[in-house]
Amino acid sequence: MRVVHLSYSVDGGAGRAAMRLHQGLKKLGVDSHIFAFDQAISMPRSDHGSPGAFDKLLAHYMKNIDKVPNKLRGQRPASSWSNNWAPNFTLQHVMELKPDVVNLHFIGAGTLPIRDFQRLKCPIVWTLHDMAAFTGGCHYSGGCERFLEKCGFCPVLNSKSVNDLSRTNWDRKESSWKDLDFVIVCPSEWLASEARRSSLLARRKIQVIQYGIDLNRFRPLDKAAARGTLGIPVDKFLIAFGAASLHDSRKGLAMLWEALRLFETHLGKDCWELVVFGSGSWNSPDSSIPVRNLGAIRDDDKLALVYSAADVFCAPSREENLANTALESLACGTPVLAFRIGGFPDIVDHRRCGYLASPFEIQSLTDGLQYIYSRQMAGERFRETSRKRAEDLYDERIAAGRYLELYRSLKS
Repeated sequence: MRVVHLSYSVDGGAGRAAMRLHQGLKKLGVDSHIFAFDQAISMPRSDHGSPGAFDKLLAHYMKNIDKVPNKLRGQRPASSWSNNWAPNFTLQHVMELKPDVVNLHFIGAGTLPIRDFQRLKCPIVWTLHDMAAFTGGCHYSGGCERFLEKCGFCPVLNSKSVNDLSRTNWDRKESSWKDLDFVIVCPSEWLASEARRSSLLARRKIQVIQYGIDLNRFRPLDKAAARGTLGIPVDKFLIAFGAASLHDSRKGLAMLWEALRLFETHLGKDCWELVVFGSGSWNSPDSSIPVRNLGAIRDDDKLALVYSAADVFCAPSREENLANTALESLACGTPVLAFRIGGFPDIVDHRRCGYLASPFEIQSLTDGLQYIYSRQMAGERFRETSRKRAEDLYDERIAAGRYLELYRSLKS
């Protein structure tokens, strides 16, 4: 059986998850391939190819042309918005690989035009990494529930019209998909619940398969040695935060900063430190709080060092599907602090391998920091329970095996 994965990228949370599934399937002996639109490359193996200059230019062009409908209508083209309207050559690249099953992943920013779904003449599995499949274009709704109907009056577009771009996109999706059979996979119970509530996907087959990660790569390392390698003091309580972009307000770094101010009033600033990683320069709004910026980290081995060095990983997102960073942290034996939203209740066993704070209460987030700090300092280690949680739920072999079972059921 040949499985072809289509993903906008193999970077970022969704792209990394797609790549990990591809690699996990190959370890099971599956003939798995992945085509990444942004890199304009196909990878029949887990190594990266080298896109040509024309392919790079085309991918960049399609990403930008996807925003044209927003501009023509005078509606703000939000960065977390996709129309998927313009024709391109993605389908041709995918079909050249002669798939028995196509597994779609994050296909925003024009990766695959909505109408091209009908031209995929093989079973389709669509792994959702955000909400865009069942909205009029936004990747996360920000609490808006217009997707329960047909969108329109879109707050992301600051629209006052029922017949705005979100309604147009909803209509195109409904028209293109109404007679098409495909299976939806959601990595978290929260996203599956939202998809089942939606007007576009409510009657689809929807199941939950959580992400898998390589537990041999993400594993607990000696904390003192990890800190020595990173040049971090061994005698401080280390709080970690990481995201693809430090400027992404959805990831909640500003709320963590407020919680740290409260944390500082209880403990002072000499016994702890914050370490952040992600792309983009970032300057702390308060120089009195100790912070170390490691920049973007794309190497999994270095990420494992950071997680192992930390006493807690903080993921105070406002909206989140199933955060790869949180799974990676648990696999390295480090507890996770997050709000009780999205996929975090799937990830964190409250007070056993982390802490789930009340959304979006700064004091509750601070309480979580103090809870983990007090138990770490008292010698009540979370290392074993965190690692066990990852082994039980997020082993890449479990995820790949469940996907393989699904693919086979579609071909039988």
